[in-house]
Formats: sequence, C-alpha cells, structure tokens
Amino acid sequence: MSGILTEILHQPDARDIDTERDLNLDLIENAHDAIYVHDREGVFVYLNRKAEELSGYARAELLNQHFSLILNSDDERVVRTKLRKHRRLRWDQKFEVKIKAKTGETIPVELSISPIMEDKRLIGFEGVARDIRERKQSQKLLEQRDARIQRLSARIQTKNRKIAEGERVQSEFVSNITHEFRTPINTILGYTELLREELKSTLTSGQLIALDNIRNSSMDLLNMVQDVINLSKLSSEHIELEVGPCSVNDLIEITVDTVAPIASGKGLDLRSSIEPGLPAVMVDFRRIYEVLVHLAANAIKFSKEGWIEIGARLDMDDIRFYVSDSGIGIPKEKGELIFREFRQVDNSNRRSYGGLGLGLTLSQRFVELHGGEIGFSSKPGDGSTFFFTIPMEAIQSKDGHES
Repeated sequence: MSGILTEILHQPDARDIDTERDLNLDLIENAHDAIYVHDREGVFVYLNRKAEELSGYARAELLNQHFSLILNSDDERVVRTKLRKHRRLRWDQKFEVKIKAKTGETIPVELSISPIMEDKRLIGFEGVARDIRERKQSQKLLEQRDARIQRLSARIQTKNRKIAEGERVQSEFVSNITHEFRTPINTILGYTELLREELKSTLTSGQLIALDNIRNSSMDLLNMVQDVINLSKLSSEHIELEVGPCSVNDLIEITVDTVAPIASGKGLDLRSSIEPGLPAVMVDFRRIYEVLVHLAANAIKFSKEGWIEIGARLDMDDIRFYVSDSGIGIPKEKGELIFREFRQVDNSNRRSYGGLGLGLTLSQRFVELHGGEIGFSSKPGDGSTFFFTIPMEAIQSKDGHES
C-alpha cells in the first residue's frame, strides 16, 4: 500500500491513476475505514470513498485543502504534535480526535498516522480514521448501566444497613422483654409450688387441680419465652454449643422421663427403642435434649390417642434420632411450612393447639449447628415420624475415643 500512496504523492491528481487496473488502490478505495494521504505541509493529496462519506465532503472539496479544515483547534494541535514526532509514529499508535463534518456534526474517530519515507526523506503522511460512534454509544450505555448498578448497589447497602440495625434493635428488645417476662413467671411458679406443698393437706381436690393448672400454664408460658430467647440468640448468632461426649441411651431416657407425665395424662402409650451398641455422640447435651423434647411434646400434642415412640439407630454414617406417633399427621401442602418461624400445621387464629410455632424452627437450627439434618415423613390421619441425624464426625467410639 505504501508504494501506491508514494505514487499518489508524486501524482496528486487521483484521477490520473487507473483504479480499475490497480488492485491495491481498489482495496484502498473500498476500505471500511477512511484512508487519506497528505504532504509534509498537511495538504490532502488523496482520500478514499470512506473519507468522503465520513466527512460529508466530496473528494474534490478536500483535495489540496489543509487537514485543519475538518479538525477543531484542539485536535489540530494534537495532530501537529504527532506529525512533528514522525520518526516515532507507528500504526499501532492510535489516538482519538473529532472530525468536523460538512453537516456540522462532530464525529469521533480513532486515528493512526504513519510517515511516508523515500530515500530516508519524509515526503508525506498516510492516515487511517475509524468511525467509533457506535463504540462510543455502546460505551456510554455501559457507563450508564454501571452508574445505575452502582446507585442501586448503594441503595441496597443502605437498606441492608437499616435492616441490620432494625434486626439488632429488635433482637435486643426481644431479648430484654423476654428476660423481664421470666422473672414474674418464675415467681408465680415458686409461690404455686410453695402453696401446693404447704397447704396440700388442707386443699380440696379442685383447689389442687387449680394449682396444677396454674403451674402447667406458667411452665408453658416460660417455655414459650425461652423459645423466643433462643430464636433471638440464633438470629443474632449468639448461641455457642457446649459440646461433649453424650450417651445416646441417656438422651433418650431423660427425654422419655420428661414427657412421660404429659403422655400419661392423655392416655398415650409412650415407649422407647434404642439400637444396641450405639457409640457416644459429641454434642451439646442440653440442645439435643431440647430438640428431642420439642419433637416428643409435638407428637403428644397432636395425638389424641395411640402411642408415641422415641428412639435412635445407626443410619449409614449417622446416628438417627426419631420420634414417631399415631397422631393427626401432616398434609403434604403444609410440609414445606412447618420449619418456618411461627408456623403450625393449623396456623389459623382458631387453631386447636397452642404454642408459638417456634419448636421446629429452633430444633432445625440446633441440629444444623451440629452439622446434622432434620426431616419428617407423615400421612394425614396416620401419624408422623420426625427425625434428625448426628454425623459420624460428631460420634465417638464406645471406649470414648473419636471415630
């Protein structure tokens, strides 16, 4: 191409060149980018069709004109500076300028310039100008999109901070108010037990039943308050496990002893089933005991008659604890909701069963803190089985060493 352009410099009138016979010049004429040649003084001696199209000028209007015709003063200074340093100009040195089109439109182009040398003597310059309007538009759209994303991200962060602050305040409030509840409840329980023990011989059976109801109702309320406290701690990640080796048999037996009076009061057959030879488990005894009691109490609550079974067995690499019952069961459509906070199988205001619906939520979180999983199987009208696993990593061998 340089040979053709050198010839152009020697024959400034492009019409003197036979473009139909010169394949190289034909390629230049039909190039996608604007290609031009000017002499050492900056006077155009050749422009291809794309240069005409880009500038809006006919070729005859630009030939023998200085390139300053289509550049503003700032861009003209930039180009003149480049030309003075022509010995260091290379094609890969691209820079942006704006062409002043004949229509008055300002068109951004990416320009590259190279000197034309003959016998080590500078005789002119060739340049290629690429229209970058579409690129600029795409870049602008991307910048606008990025700006929108940044604004949205900032709003989200602000909202998240407000939510986090609200959750912190709410958690502190719940923790404080529930602790305040526990003091009068424990006072009621203390005086109830005192009255029952000191006046037992003088109270009628109806009065004893009333005291028992006061005690049981106070215990229910205290348990609900404790559930709210636990949930608040879990939400704020304040619960720490006190892990140690625990006997599976002890966990099951103490759970059975705890819920036996309630099951007996409803006429339910309470039984346990423990696979022989189970190893000890490395768990927080109090938390796993709470899970088992929650599951057993639920089974009793939702069983009007029949039986309750609390047990444990080896399940591949886990110890599986379970509580089965012959109660009302759980409809399939309710199965996805029961582990959510404040949910029950019957969540209406007129439900027949009390409680805040936190037991299963807390149980799930306590089990997950131990690396286990909780689940259930059920059939409406034919009972349910709730189970959770403790992984082998948290299990000890029978001699007390970790397996």
